[in-house]
Formats: sequence, C-alpha cells, structure tokens
Amino acid sequence: MASNTVHRAPMGYHLGMPALRFGILAIGLLTAALFAPLRAMAAPITDAASAPLSFTQAVIPTATPVTTESQSTVTQEPPGYGLLPAAAAVFPGILVHGTGHLVAGDSEGGLALLRWEGLGAALFFGGVIPLGLSGASRQVVRPLYYLSIAGATLFAVTWFADVYGAATGGRPQAAPLGMRPIWGSEAGYVWIDDPQFEYDSFFRVAAPLHIGRLGLAPEAWISLATPHDMIRVEATWRISGPLSSTLLRDETSLDAVLAVSRWNFSPEGFRVWTTDLALRGRYDMFRLNRSLAGSFAEGELGWGLESFTYDVPHRSLEGDTAALLLARIGYGVRFGTPPVGHGEAVLYYDHRHDDWLGGSGFGGLGDGVLGHWGIEGRWFFTEHWGIAAEVGQGAAWMTRADLVYRGGMP
Repeated sequence: MASNTVHRAPMGYHLGMPALRFGILAIGLLTAALFAPLRAMAAPITDAASAPLSFTQAVIPTATPVTTESQSTVTQEPPGYGLLPAAAAVFPGILVHGTGHLVAGDSEGGLALLRWEGLGAALFFGGVIPLGLSGASRQVVRPLYYLSIAGATLFAVTWFADVYGAATGGRPQAAPLGMRPIWGSEAGYVWIDDPQFEYDSFFRVAAPLHIGRLGLAPEAWISLATPHDMIRVEATWRISGPLSSTLLRDETSLDAVLAVSRWNFSPEGFRVWTTDLALRGRYDMFRLNRSLAGSFAEGELGWGLESFTYDVPHRSLEGDTAALLLARIGYGVRFGTPPVGHGEAVLYYDHRHDDWLGGSGFGGLGDGVLGHWGIEGRWFFTEHWGIAAEVGQGAAWMTRADLVYRGGMP
C-alpha cells in the first residue's frame, strides 16, 4: 500500500542551487575581505625608500612639514588627543568609528577606522541577512557564520581602537614583550563556579615550546577535589611573524593551529575528545595608525570536531559527534618597557561553547548562542619571571592565577 505521508524538507532546503551559489559567493567575499589584512601581516614596515624602520621610528608621532603657496615650510600642529576625543569615541563613536580621532584632529586615523568599520558592517549584514532569509539552511550556514564573525570582529576592533587612540594618542614606549622565548612553564590555581558541575578548584600546568616556526603547548587542568581533568596538546606553525628569540619590535603574526583535547567528566559518566583546526593572528595596531601604538588586536577563526563517549553502569551507549565553530577576538594594550617591569592585558570574546566557561549565561535571548567574555593579562617583574591572571564569564565564572617562567632568552 502506498503511503500518503508527505516528507517535508527542513526550512531553507528549498533554496537549492541558489543557496549553494550564495554560499560560494560568501566564501569568496570572506577570502577577499581577509586578504588585505593578512597580506599586511606578512609585509614589513618600510619607508619610502623601502628601508626597514625601527619600532620607535615607526610609531613616534612627528610634526609634518606643510608647504604653503609661497613655498615656505611651517609645522602642522599635532592632534589633540585626550578626554574630549575619548568621550566622542564612546558616543557617538560607537556608531561612527573614528569619531574620536576626527575630534582630535587626526583625520587620517579617523577615516581609516571608518573605512574598516564600513567593511565590517558590510560583512556582518552580508552574512546575517541571508542567514535569516535562508532559515539557517545547512547549505549556507557555515560560510555565512564565518562571514558574520569576520564582520563583527572588524566592527569591534575599530571601536576599541578609536577609544584607545583618541584617549592616548599612542604609547610607543609600551613595546612588545622583548623576545619570543624558546621555552617556558606556567603553573597556578583556577577557581570555577559552575552550577551544573561539582568541581571548583583546579591545578593548571603548561609548558610552551617554540623551535623556529614550530610551536608546541601541552597543558593540563586537574581538579583538586573531584575526578575531573582536561589535557590539551596544541601545535602551531608560524606562517608569518617573528620567530624564536628574535627582537619583538612588531608582534604582527599569523599561525596555523592544530590541537587535540581530552575532557574527563567521570562523575557524570562521559568523556569528550576535541580536535581543533584554526588560523590565529595578532596585529600590532601601530601599523594602522601611529595613535594606536602600544595596542594590538587578536583573532582566531576555525573549525572543531567533538567526539563523546559514555560510561553508564549497566548500559551500552553509542558515542556522539558534534561540529564546533571556533572564533575568538580580542583587543589588548601593553604596559611598561621590556625587559623588566612590562606586560599586557587583553579583553576578549570567545565563541566556543565546549570549554570550562561554555556559552553565555545571562538568562536572556543570547543564551546558548553567544560564547563567553573575559580579560586576561601577564606581567613580568624580571626578565624571566612573571605572573598571569584571567577572569571570564559564560555559563560559569572562572578566575585563574599563574606563575610564569620564560626560558631560552638570549
């Protein structure tokens, strides 16, 4: 007997080939949008004669000679950064990025930030609007998500940059952290307040290693009171940027990342294996404008795969798998001058939902969709020894404090 049941495709699948073509177009737009900044990451800073500039030469603002109609040379007044431009950068600058620089008289920096904000807004809405119209079709959801995240990254970074630059006018004395160490070690305590699990106190240890372009970073989190732990091994390959034990006048870099993690939740009866593949970059903001010296932007974009195994008494359960969208953005500032008494702090958003903090937990509409926020930093009080700290909030709260040692410094 023939069945009268009608099988309806999920919302968005009826788009067929147009949706597939739009997905290809979205990937093309994302590639084109990211090509320029990635090319800038690989390019050294040069003057008009193509001779490399030192960090100080590149970032210290200097008076600009201006030729009048009578060919006499006068000195242009430097921009007036400070409290008023910073306030303008907050509002209405949150809508029109670069406002703070324009109020300060830095039209070049203000217009540069405005252009990048425009590109970010175009990418964001170019991803979000088709995503909504397609009903989040599986045929286009991944490229559109990446397109939207790339746009949101540019939008957020340009606003933070406007506030920082308008307030400070740049801090060229806040140089990068001296050298990129060959090896290091970190050990400390982590407190996690998660209403879903019994754990709270962890011991954390890590041992990063850099050999040329290759980086290895084993890390372990071990619960002090319950049988929970996490072990992660991360490998990176430096595509562009400074290598081990080189002077860091410019930390602009791009890395390929491959990581494997194992999460053990024995009391709850399951374990999770995670594999990550991503691109991770840092951009020294003085490359964009001299007023941004002493600050930097960070970003990571990638894909992950989770594999779940279950250990339930008297039952045999098949494992599960799930895909992860990996994205992280951050804006940071440096303090002090290397090699002694210097550090940095980064305000970040991380979209991943599978770590200790999980997704957002504000009790609002964004729960389960957005990731988590936090601030982390480190300070070196000698050439080798320092401290690191982090506070983050998602579905759980986390506070971390580490003692840090960096070795292999020439």
